[in-house]
Amino acid sequence: MNYTIIRPPLHKDFELPSREKLLGVHSDQLVKIIFQVGDETPERMWVKVVKQTDSEWRGILDNDPVGDDLKKMIGAGDEVVFHPLDVIQIWE
Repeated sequence: MNYTIIRPPLHKDFELPSREKLLGVHSDQLVKIIFQVGDETPERMWVKVVKQTDSEWRGILDNDPVGDDLKKMIGAGDEVVFHPLDVIQIWE
């Protein structure tokens, strides 16, 4: 079983970064992504951006997960690949 990156919901009560803010993200900046394994509670974790293309960003996980199954899959310092629209928050 692998971890999944959860695309944030398009919901009026869930405030996401604007297109302009996403376009302004640069290398070494922290962004928050939602991760999940199986039926475990999803976890929001910070990722340090290291490479960006139009459709794929790469980053280094900045913290360790709490969930037992997710801990087995990924940890701080691991590289993750995600889409810019997976970002739920930008560290400013």
